[in-house]
Parts: sequence; C-alpha cells; structure tokens
Amino acid sequence: MNKQKLTSAFGALATAGYILRRLVYAGAVDGKNLIVSGHPFVIGLWVLTAAALMLAALAAWKQPKLAGFDENFAAHAPAFPGHGLLGVGMALTAALNPVPMPGLLGLLWKLLGLAGPVFLLAAGFARMQGKKPFFALYMPVCLFFAVHVVAHYQIWCSNPQFTDYAFALLASVALSLLAYQLSAFSADTGDRRQLYLWALAAVFLCGGELARSAEPCLYFGGILFCLTVLPREK
Repeated sequence: MNKQKLTSAFGALATAGYILRRLVYAGAVDGKNLIVSGHPFVIGLWVLTAAALMLAALAAWKQPKLAGFDENFAAHAPAFPGHGLLGVGMALTAALNPVPMPGLLGLLWKLLGLAGPVFLLAAGFARMQGKKPFFALYMPVCLFFAVHVVAHYQIWCSNPQFTDYAFALLASVALSLLAYQLSAFSADTGDRRQLYLWALAAVFLCGGELARSAEPCLYFGGILFCLTVLPREK
C-alpha cells in the first residue's frame, strides 16, 4: 500500500475510532455514567484499535531500512502547515489549561508547550524547502509529549476506566517517539520503519482521543502533523 493509500486508510480508521468512542459514551454507560463492560460498542472500539495498530505495524515492517534524511525526504509544502498546526495546538493547550502537576515538571510542560510553534515552524519551513532541519528542533516536541504523559499519569491512573484516558496516553507516547525519530533523521540515524509505525498509530489514536478530549487542539494538530511528515515513496 503506497503512502497516499495509507494516509487515506488511517484517516478513515481515525474517523471510525472517533465515531465508535463517541458511541461508547453515548450508549454504553450505565446510570452512574460508568462504561458497561462487554457492550458491543466497547468491544468494537477495542477490536478496531487492535486492528489499526496491527495494520500500522505491518505497513511499517514493509518499509525499506533507510536511515538518511536525503534518501527519505524531499521538499514537501504540506509539511509547513502540518508542523505549524501541531505547534499551535501545543501552545493553546499549555496556555488554556492548568498545569497538570505542580513544581518544575509542570513549569517545564508549560514552557515546552508555549515554545512549540517556534521550533516546529522552523523545522516545517526547512521540510517545505527539502532541507534537513536542525535535529534539536524536534527535541522540545519529543520532551513535551513525554512530560505530558508523566505530568498526567497520576490523574489518569486514579481513573479506573482505562477507556477514559487510554487514547490520550497512547497518542502522546506515539507523538513523542515520532518526534524522536524525526530528530534522529535530521542526524541521519533515523529508522524509517519506526517513523511509519508511530506516525500511523498516532493518527488513529489522536482520532479516537478527539471523541472525548480535554485538549482537542493538541490531538487535532497531532493528526495533521503525522499525515504530513511521512517519508517519500521508495
């Protein structure tokens, strides 16, 4: 399956995940607003999630092992708005939401989020021109999503319903690892298979998270970012 078909397929899967997760909270909860275990909507959501992640892994495995930037990427105009929209999503999330954890970690989360547009627009401008971005431009994005997971982990884990936070958790992990791979490619040490895996997985997971998210700008920007950073065809 070529890149265009893959992005279309995962866009459709993300939409299906969004719809199913909406249906779960609309029709698969009891009088106490708890998710009904074994409900067809719940089973369908997790079956779809497993299938989407398996498809992402299969598509990634079929990619050639190419680590250099120039052999993987060319000038790509959509990369600039894709990078920029994720940066805007990070900044809006950091500006409009309370710090998820007090202390230095919470401060780091906010600073990295607010700085997101600066680093991502610079990297996206280079990608638009077909030039190799400076590797450090992706590191604040990688760190932001890693800190996002750590800072929210206690809040998430206090919730007994995994469905409530699973997509935010997994999407943030995928986006962090994707940013790491993009940084690695800027140093000619990337892994094309891992980049495909994390980008495609993040598209689906962000779509599912958007169905019930406290940070929709972040995950909507994540989808557009992932769809515009995949390597060229080989």
